[in-house]
Order: sequence, then C-alpha cells, then structure tokens
Amino acid sequence: APRRSTCALFAQTALREAGVKHPLLDVPFAKRVGMSMADLQTIAHQAGAWCTFGGGQGTPMPGDIAIINDDPIGKVDRAHALVVTEYVPQFNVSNTARLDSVDGGQFLEGGWAITARRRYLKLLQGGKVWTYADEACTQIDRRVYGWVDLDAVVAKFGTAA
Repeated sequence: APRRSTCALFAQTALREAGVKHPLLDVPFAKRVGMSMADLQTIAHQAGAWCTFGGGQGTPMPGDIAIINDDPIGKVDRAHALVVTEYVPQFNVSNTARLDSVDGGQFLEGGWAITARRRYLKLLQGGKVWTYADEACTQIDRRVYGWVDLDAVVAKFGTAA
C-alpha cells in the first residue's frame, strides 16, 4: 500500500518464522490494509504476551517485538514495531538502557527497507519510557508502549518443532 510502513508486517513475519500459527497471520495483507499493527497487538493480548516497563514482566529479550509510538508533543501517530536483538542496561547515564533491533518499514532513499537500529531508552517521570537517538538521551523520539513476549506467543500459538 502506498505511503504505509511495513514494520508490523515484518514483525508478523518474525512470529511466523518462530512457528506461531494464528488466523490473523494468514489473512492476505490486501484484505487488511492498515490493520497489521492492530493485528500484532491482538495476537499479543490473546496470548497474554503484552508487557510493559514497570509491570513486573522484566525487560525485552531478543526476538520480542517492541511497540513505540507518539512524538514528544503527542500530535502525530507514529506507531512502529521493531524486533529486539539486544537489550542492555546502561550504567553510565541514570535510568537508561540500550535497545538494538531489526526494523522493517524504514524509508531510505529508493524505498522501504529492513535495517538494524540502535536506540537508547530512558525512564522519565510518571513511569513512561521514551526512545532517544543518542546515548546522552538528548534527542527524544518516541514513547515505548510495551513489547510482545515472543516466548509467550509461541507457548500459546506455536507449533512443535
């Protein structure tokens, strides 16, 4: 679909590759244009796999799918799904962590691409976690809403290897 990101479709592919079988993963994209992010969240909630920082569910693990959204002033809906490759607490700056990922739907010159990304996370007042483009956490990006626990989704909807 023109002018639409494919990040959630890439994340859904990661679920399929992990052996997840779910009816929403079988519907052709053309029949559900614009629904891939909602479908991803539906699968997570049905599996009991939706996690949030401070919710007692730990931290994202490799293979989990993080969902980020919002700009700092809250005017633009920029939901984005990314597949976590590494989560590392940072001790050089208070309340921060590093999040590495593989992201689908990244617009580069010439079109959409899948890229490796590095973001830094910081816990702000009120318990909200935001992503930053820089290690010093000065270039705010988007709020982390939570993540999909891949192991929990596979446990609920996975197939035996």
